[in-house]
Amino acid sequence: MSEIKVNKISPATSTAITLGDSGDTFTLPSGATIVNSGTATGFGGGKVLQVVSVTKDGELSTSAGGVPTDITKGGELFTYDFTPTSASSNILVMTSTVAVSEETNGGNRGWLALWNGVVFVCANSGSALDSNFGGSHLVAHHSICHTFAAGSTSQRTISVRGGMDSGTNCYLNGSSSPNYTGSDAQCSMIIQEIGA
Repeated sequence: MSEIKVNKISPATSTAITLGDSGDTFTLPSGATIVNSGTATGFGGGKVLQVVSVTKDGELSTSAGGVPTDITKGGELFTYDFTPTSASSNILVMTSTVAVSEETNGGNRGWLALWNGVVFVCANSGSALDSNFGGSHLVAHHSICHTFAAGSTSQRTISVRGGMDSGTNCYLNGSSSPNYTGSDAQCSMIIQEIGA
């Protein structure tokens, strides 16, 4: 077996170098390390490219009936402006919330839904991808987990929105109005970009 020792390999023409031929095997010995300072492509998908998390405490509310709207209080929104690094990636969103209904009529329902900056992940109450709750001042934990294609590298706003069957309020982290303070409650959202 012959051995060549050099400090750098550069292409004679253009900017590309091909190592070996189809079917060849390149072996890295134990203890060797590959350091990548550029962009690695063609190694298969499923890699986590970035992870961000958002947490909110304190009372957040919406009084909208029908289509879910932003849950807010004092200018605070349960949102994150997320920018994918690749248009071919998938975006995984996981949320965990404590929701409170101010509704005194147990027959009415509230629901939480994801908004990815383009469309609702779930369009209405009863969808398999939203989180429903109801009853008189019901306090309950809810979670939503969903993936969607990035489609572009443009920034988009991902948010949790809420709504009620009637015009009464939907709260996150408790409410002073139904006298559920939720002092220890906190809602969270984790967003991951998964490489294609």
